[in-house]
Amino acid sequence: RYSFSMSKIFRSDLLTAGGHLLKSTNIPKMLFGTSSAKALVHHQSAFVYGGIGEEHVQVYDVRNTKWSALPRSPLVHSGAAIIGNQFTLIGGEDTRLRYTNFTPTNDLVTWTGKEWKVLYPPMHTARSNPGVLAIGDLVIVSGGRGVNDRVDT
Repeated sequence: RYSFSMSKIFRSDLLTAGGHLLKSTNIPKMLFGTSSAKALVHHQSAFVYGGIGEEHVQVYDVRNTKWSALPRSPLVHSGAAIIGNQFTLIGGEDTRLRYTNFTPTNDLVTWTGKEWKVLYPPMHTARSNPGVLAIGDLVIVSGGRGVNDRVDT
């Protein structure tokens, strides 16, 4: 697993964590345009989330070279990790409050394969745009924008 940021995806080089080139391929056009997105690679799937059009989580299947989209995510401006073999959004802002209140959340919301669901307890600190690193069963969340634009990490 590794993550990377990207602006627009027209061509992609798939790299190992050590930086060695695995495969270079032309990727079909994404279903929804985005820029400043983040991506998280797990097995043969790349989850693209965040950026402009941030309510969309798009999944690229490397084997079949096809894009699919998950239902609109309940969080925006999130970090993400694979927890328990499932894509999980961490922190961010609740999309239901998006245009009235830009308050960071401490929620973790997981895509179960059928729906977005809260499977884990909330973080102690609410934050949007956090940095996230997952190593085995350990998930480290750091930084981001907290309530009143402050986060104690």
